[in-house]
Amino acid sequence: MIKVFISYRHADSSNIAGDIYRYLVNVFGEDFIIWDGALKPDNLGELVGHVGKSDVLLVVINEAWQRLFGIREPDWVLEEVFNGLTTDGVLVIPVIVNGTKFHEIKELPERIMAITTKRGHSLSENAEQFNYDMSKLVQRIKMRHARFGGATSVYDTFPLEIVQKRFERAKDQIEILCIWSSLWNTLELRLEAAIARGVTVQILLLNPDSVAAGLRDKDLNKEIGFTKESIEQNLNSLKRFAKSLKTKNIDANKLHLRLYDATPARAIWIADESAFIGVHQVGVYSADSTHTAVFGEQTALFKSVKKHFEMLWASTIHTQAYPL
Repeated sequence: MIKVFISYRHADSSNIAGDIYRYLVNVFGEDFIIWDGALKPDNLGELVGHVGKSDVLLVVINEAWQRLFGIREPDWVLEEVFNGLTTDGVLVIPVIVNGTKFHEIKELPERIMAITTKRGHSLSENAEQFNYDMSKLVQRIKMRHARFGGATSVYDTFPLEIVQKRFERAKDQIEILCIWSSLWNTLELRLEAAIARGVTVQILLLNPDSVAAGLRDKDLNKEIGFTKESIEQNLNSLKRFAKSLKTKNIDANKLHLRLYDATPARAIWIADESAFIGVHQVGVYSADSTHTAVFGEQTALFKSVKKHFEMLWASTIHTQAYPL
């Protein structure tokens, strides 16, 4: 899991909390980051409940953070911090803004005094220093997440909307491994936009003339040739897609397609550090099977799927380039 909750005082930290939120969303995606500016909870219980379900609690500590305890009842910040400190598995990180003397605090509600024993993270509001400080905080969060292998969520079927968002945010690389997909029409605009901003897209489809294609027909209880025809429809769609890129003066050389001739093991959708792993079950299309979401290039699961894709892509025995 990788859920980050941002706790802050509205009276003195709204601006910096918003900057933290936007920075983290740019790295992880909005579905991983929680703050009340986006959450808009109806009650204290709802808000605090999200803290207990988080992996990391960032407590933004500015000059007024301490003296505002007890001014308002209920004190939402007090309850957020207490819940984080008393929930197993939640990493509490005090984010110390502009050198606030955090470890010199002596008068805190007893319920949360334990926060002064936590390793803080310094954060400057100076623009250049802010980016550096946040990059170090991101490293710390990623290290925490890597301890859990990399999985963030499990979905009953292919999570189309979430994958679309990951494609929209991709900066460097998109990699797809599948037999064929009925989803190209819903993804083409995202892939086009990604390629236009310089993202490299690599797609591996099963060779329609392979033995494995015929075996997949049997898996799905379909007539012989069903899988071959489905793959060929995808190939034609991708040809048209490549042609449309060229007519729009978008670099079609960023789009690469290969056919693989091996037993299909899993479907893989990768966008930078995000991956979605599906399975090829008997009697079930990949899009209708369980998918595991993974995040983090240093995590065990991500390394596994990335290696699987790259080894298959580079194989001269099992793959062949397909002209677009």
